[in-house]
Amino acid sequence: MISKPLIVAKTQPPQAFKSVRLVHRYFNVIGTFRYLRNVSPGYDYEKGDILDAKIFQALVNFFPDSHNYYRAYLLFEQQLDNFKMATKEFHVRDVVVTFSPLLTFEDLKSEVNYNAYFSTLQFRYNAVDPNMRQQFEDYLPQELLIYLPANDIKALINSIFSV
Repeated sequence: MISKPLIVAKTQPPQAFKSVRLVHRYFNVIGTFRYLRNVSPGYDYEKGDILDAKIFQALVNFFPDSHNYYRAYLLFEQQLDNFKMATKEFHVRDVVVTFSPLLTFEDLKSEVNYNAYFSTLQFRYNAVDPNMRQQFEDYLPQELLIYLPANDIKALINSIFSV
């Protein structure tokens, strides 16, 4: 009889819980755009929130065949490492994402000293097929611009991380 060792998975503290999301696309290059989100009360794991929707829409604008491929809670310490190992990277390209406040003229007119929060974060786009290097370089954008509601932008930006 073969005995399997019991593995103990240690949970992270609740404030460290994350959700990983992976957007997959088929067009000229099969690839993924991966990111992490902080999990907070009210975050809809299935649907995501406005930030998830805006990221997805920005990718669909470039790649109409994109779809939300994978999402999972990361509650245990080793889950992120396991996720990274499971999603192999063949060709990686950095994508700069600028998050900008969605403001109207009326918004600015009503405020005298309006503080607008902008942020530029670097993410990675990963080609899944090791034979697609040239298509990968030819078709992938290097920058994405995403507009977020001005009153929520700071909290949303603080809730997202590159994988």
